[in-house]
Amino acid sequence: MMLLWKRSLAARFLILVLLALGLSQAITFLISWDERGQALQAAAKGEFVSRTSSLAILLDTTPPSLRPDILTVSGTAYTRFWTSHDGPSNPLAWQQEALTQLAKPLPGVAAKYAAYMNGQASNAVAAADPSVPPRMLNLSGNGSPFTRPAKFLYLDGAPNGMGLSVRLDDSTWLNAAYAKVMPSAFWTTQSAISLALTALILSAIAIFGAQAIARPLRRLANAAELFGRGEAVPRLPESGPDDIRQTAEAFNRMQERLQRFVEDRTRMLAAISHDLRTPLTSLRLRAEFVQDHDLQEKMLKTIEEIQTMTEAALAFAREDAAVEETRT
Repeated sequence: MMLLWKRSLAARFLILVLLALGLSQAITFLISWDERGQALQAAAKGEFVSRTSSLAILLDTTPPSLRPDILTVSGTAYTRFWTSHDGPSNPLAWQQEALTQLAKPLPGVAAKYAAYMNGQASNAVAAADPSVPPRMLNLSGNGSPFTRPAKFLYLDGAPNGMGLSVRLDDSTWLNAAYAKVMPSAFWTTQSAISLALTALILSAIAIFGAQAIARPLRRLANAAELFGRGEAVPRLPESGPDDIRQTAEAFNRMQERLQRFVEDRTRMLAAISHDLRTPLTSLRLRAEFVQDHDLQEKMLKTIEEIQTMTEAALAFAREDAAVEETRT
């Protein structure tokens, strides 16, 4: 991965996008997990209080002989109901009784449902700590949901535990206890699929974006390589984002300046070579009138060397000018 990070712009861009995705998803999951837990607790509490309130109204209109059966059939996998002569004057003792009731299996449940119905409450009781005292709130009076005496208990020793005790018309108390072990799996199959799909989509977008950025850079690198070898290079397209466009414009300006420099140099060499022909011809004529044969020979040889260098420079200038004109 480090090799790709160092050598590939697309890989670097892709790795950064995936890291940002993983971090954002982790933060989102943490926030949503906390909100999900709060929402589940609020929904469970509302349903628990509503069910207990409805059951209290039903028991007030039911003969005492039928109450045990009603309480039994009202129990659920997470809830148990029972009656007592006194209210929860001792919260810790009431919590112990609630855990005892939750541990009791529901009678009359079909065999195929018994393991689930009885196992849920038993698991909650097994995870409970009876030594933790519950918190008790008064739910009767002004602004409270009950017009009769009612006590709500947070069973902090049990997982998501809560209790409710409501006084009936005959002065007995209806007691309700709820406890449920919430699923603790933070990473679900749905979350994994969602993250994988998001990663694939973002990876495709990141690769496309990185290629779009790298393409002009590769074009610039190829143009610089060709231009450095003296080959003809067309002007780079000056388009795209500002950074890419400004880079292409700078390369084109550099190429134009170098071409002008070469052209000026060629014209200068041609002019110098041409201007040297006349004085060299004059020197050659004067050398012919020198009486000293040895001196004359040396002068003509020197003039010939200068003439050769001048012709070579002029030929080079003409050839270079022709090549530059052909390239452009």
